[in-house]
Amino acid sequence: MLVLTAMVGNVTAADSPEPEMRLYYIIPFDVETYVGITEHNIEEEGRTVQFMFKNPFVQEVVRLLEAHPVTTSHLGWIRVKADLRPRGDVYLVDRDGVVLKKGSNTTFRLTRDEIKDLEGKLRNLIGVVDMEAYKYLRERK
Repeated sequence: MLVLTAMVGNVTAADSPEPEMRLYYIIPFDVETYVGITEHNIEEEGRTVQFMFKNPFVQEVVRLLEAHPVTTSHLGWIRVKADLRPRGDVYLVDRDGVVLKKGSNTTFRLTRDEIKDLEGKLRNLIGVVDMEAYKYLRERK
């Protein structure tokens, strides 16, 4: 998996290509936080993973998030922010599985099983560093 955690190295935005996807997340979803997590503070409060190059996981996440469109849903405390900047799409997922695709304001809903599946996928990313991506980005400096 081509994953580079945001904590690795001293790579700046000017040194590296635009990430394919940035994921900010709080797991487990049902954890109570002392401070409400919003789209504005999840980047500071959550874990961060960047996918620097095209990766099937990115499309897998998008398919999962867009699987069940709903007409109206209230967005609560955020647990995931998926920023697909090259495409211009940003998805926010709350603790109940409500998904908002910003820009279009389209809403979706994850099932309980899909929330658990997403939590498992995110848990598996903790501590992963793609050394080839790290070396590539360091050489570009």
